[in-house]
Amino acid sequence: MLSQKMPAEPGEFFDYSNFGYCLLGRVIEKVSGQSYKRYVQENLLAPLGIRQMQIGNNRYEEQLPNEVTYYDHLGASLKPDISGSGNKVVRPYGGTDVKMLGAAGGWIASSVELLRLTLSLDGMATVPDILSQESIREMTCNLGNLAQESTRCLEIGWRYCNPQEWVRTGYFGGTHAVICRRSDGITWVLLTNQSSWCGPYFSFEVLSEMERILSAVQIFPQRDLFEKQVDNSLYTIMRVLQAK
Repeated sequence: MLSQKMPAEPGEFFDYSNFGYCLLGRVIEKVSGQSYKRYVQENLLAPLGIRQMQIGNNRYEEQLPNEVTYYDHLGASLKPDISGSGNKVVRPYGGTDVKMLGAAGGWIASSVELLRLTLSLDGMATVPDILSQESIREMTCNLGNLAQESTRCLEIGWRYCNPQEWVRTGYFGGTHAVICRRSDGITWVLLTNQSSWCGPYFSFEVLSEMERILSAVQIFPQRDLFEKQVDNSLYTIMRVLQAK
C-alpha cells in the first residue's frame, strides 16, 4: 500500500478504505496494549452478549467450531495461494488472506450475533445503543466540513444511509453479507456461505427481494428471541465481510 500513489491530499477526499480499517486495528492495539481481537471481544462484544465472534482463518483445516464450509460460485477461477507458493487455490481457502485483514473484514459471526451488534448501533430505543446519538448521526451522515464538498451523505462504515434505511454489504469468495436497518423498526441480516457470479451486485438483488417479502407481511409475531437461552452451537457461523 505504501507504494501506491495517493489519489488526493489528506482531508480533501472521503471514501471507504479496507486498508484504513486494517490500520485502525493496529491503532487499537497500540493504544490498548491488547490484540485487536481481544480488545474488541472484551470491551465491545462481551457486554452485548456476543461471545462467539472471532477473527477467521484462511485454511479449510483451520475452521473454527460450528463454522460453515464456504463455496465459490460455479466456474470461478482459481487464485494464487497467499503463501506465495505459486499454487492455485479456491478463493475461500487460501485465495484471500482473511486473517491478515482482521479489522477490515476478517471476523466470522452468526447472523444472530451480527444482528445483536447492529441493534446496539441503530439509534432506536428498543435495545440500548453503545454509541451516543451524536456519534450515530456522525456515523450515518458524516464529515460535511471536507474541503471538497460533496452532495452525498458521507457515511462511516455503512454502504449507504438514507432516511428510509441504512445498508451494509460485503463479499469475499465463498460468502455474502447484507445488513439492513429500516426506519419502520425492522432490521434484518442475511449471510451466505457461497459467493455469486455477479459479485457485489448480488447484495442489491437480496435487498430488492427482501423489500418485496417484507411488504407482503401484515403482522409480525412479537417475541424477543434474544431473551431465550439458545444453544450457540446451533448458530451457523459465517464470515462477516467489510469489503464492498
